[in-house]
Amino acid sequence: MPRSPRETVPMPRLSREPLPMPGGAEGAGPVAAPAAAEPALRNRRTPVFLCGERARGDDAVAYAVAEALPAEARRRLTLVEAGALDVDHLLALGEGGTCVVVDAVAGPPPGTVIEVPLADLAARRLPAGARFEAATSTHALPIPAVLELAAVLRGAPVRGVFLGVGIADCALGAPLSPAVARAVPVLAGALARVAC
Repeated sequence: MPRSPRETVPMPRLSREPLPMPGGAEGAGPVAAPAAAEPALRNRRTPVFLCGERARGDDAVAYAVAEALPAEARRRLTLVEAGALDVDHLLALGEGGTCVVVDAVAGPPPGTVIEVPLADLAARRLPAGARFEAATSTHALPIPAVLELAAVLRGAPVRGVFLGVGIADCALGAPLSPAVARAVPVLAGALARVAC
């Protein structure tokens, strides 16, 4: 099936590579960040984990949001094409590290923008109608379970924000639905704001 021109736009600053660790060591996971005590690294760009499957309609919304970010916002962020959020992504943040997770959400009306602190999501304080169970997700573990596990392993909750949008169609090869496409600039604005 041919791709639409929107799907062929190269992604800005996406990384599947580990971030450098203090002293030049590479992290074990897709994203590794230094301990908060490193003064030169405290101002590191905020990691943003883009979740979803590019070829599945509205599930690709995180990547459309990344494309819609203003250049100034991109300079403050490290966009990581996570696909499915993994506990290793969160463990690599280091002590005191924060992040943003962007993903499609089943349940809320299509195009509804959702912003939830990660601690609330981990505690299963979900927005009305949002479903993160395995049956409605492409993740091996639902995001709240990944956050919960990371908090136990880190000894502290993961700090940051979840940004999502209610979805309509995740069929293979489908474009973004009109409601989700209209929400992309709103979600990009929210991402630029929370990643300050």
